[in-house]
Amino acid sequence: MRYRLLYISLISVVMTWLVACNNTTAPSAPSLVIDGWIDSDGYPVVVLTRTISPGDSKKTPVADCLVRWGKVTVSDGEREVVLTGSSNENYFPPYIYRSYEMKGEPGRTYSVTASYDGMTASSSCKMPSRPRITGVVTRKVQDSDSLCELTLNFVPAAGERFYHIVTRPYGSRGRMLPSFMGAVKADVGADTVSVPVYAPKTDTSPDDFSPYFKTGDIIEVALCTITPEVYDFWLGYDEEVAFGGNQFVTSSGNLQSNVMNGYGVWSARGVALHTVVIAP
Repeated sequence: MRYRLLYISLISVVMTWLVACNNTTAPSAPSLVIDGWIDSDGYPVVVLTRTISPGDSKKTPVADCLVRWGKVTVSDGEREVVLTGSSNENYFPPYIYRSYEMKGEPGRTYSVTASYDGMTASSSCKMPSRPRITGVVTRKVQDSDSLCELTLNFVPAAGERFYHIVTRPYGSRGRMLPSFMGAVKADVGADTVSVPVYAPKTDTSPDDFSPYFKTGDIIEVALCTITPEVYDFWLGYDEEVAFGGNQFVTSSGNLQSNVMNGYGVWSARGVALHTVVIAP
């Protein structure tokens, strides 16, 4: 019998991938899943989960997979800090590891190591420079009185081509969510780049999901310079959200990961922020 292994990470809710295993009656051994980031002038945050086999438990996937008693450390090559795990209702699942003892700085390489129950996963990522946002243009969506489309204009960071767009409502203390089709690859040598910014698509989005923003909303847009490996992860995520039917159960196996001995993604991001009032 062919078994499949679900492994879980956090985007805005539990994100589930299907990992094909060998044709065997024994499910694969569990592994850790790292969903973490450190931003320029920001602090490291990690959501730590573990893989499970369907049918291992009658509990919910969140209860089964969330790791509350792990050890998570982040190093910048000169010193290492231990992240503290705590409940946080601004995230889902409502438990994160974080530290305010290390602040992100472009040019530094940040390494994360997570351990729990005999499992260890790790990743390393150099933080690129920040891009520069030159403006966000809003336009009324044709044949709609309540929706607007956004275009983000920016100057790429020197020598950097890979970017990711995340957004959240202004004033929110929760996680910034991936913009629908938010992985961006700039042309070589481009002086300026213009890209659309779409609303995030989540598991709670309606069946008639619209990628546009509502007139009158105020949102924060973050344009993040990322490494090629992190870009590959988010490009794969975009493709699953757009073409995979249910973005929380993928149809094509693993998303590419930069995590060793585990799954997920660890990002060190050069971030430019912009607040937008949605109005035509």
